[in-house]
Amino acid sequence: MTEEEARAQALALIPSGTGPITLSELEPHMAKAADLMRGAIDQADFKAYMFPLMFFKRISDVYRSSTCTPATAACATMTASR
Repeated sequence: MTEEEARAQALALIPSGTGPITLSELEPHMAKAADLMRGAIDQADFKAYMFPLMFFKRISDVYRSSTCTPATAACATMTASR
């Protein structure tokens, strides 16, 4: 399937005349998307994989915000890798 075909199929799924959705409407869709991406992995195993990634991302963000100032060379290299 090409990118154009996938885009056409995705656009066909959107009902016409719909407005923005609320957070409560979005959450079930996001949960279903996560289930599709997760596949046959047990939810507990998936959490054991995801929580450390989220933890390291948070540590990285806190470190970047505490050490990164526009005048430092380290800031330029950290933001360039984003």
